[in-house]
Amino acid sequence: MAAEARPTRSQTTRRLLVRPVATLVVFWSGAPGLLGGCAAWLAGLTRGGRPLGGAARIAGIVGAFIALLNIVLTVGGVIVAAIAL
Repeated sequence: MAAEARPTRSQTTRRLLVRPVATLVVFWSGAPGLLGGCAAWLAGLTRGGRPLGGAARIAGIVGAFIALLNIVLTVGGVIVAAIAL
């Protein structure tokens, strides 16, 4: 077996600084979508649920919109970033 090369200083820095920052971005990107999905579920807007009325329904619709918007913006941002490279 060949011995693995030691990582350079820049590789070590990238591992220690960039990865945690990327993880935070992914977490904060996913949190609004998760909360929006939960609001839609609690309002009964999911399959098999009994839709509620009034303010609960409006909150559920807004939550579903935020959840879908989160997915679109995340995928769109990844595509734009890939094209920009």
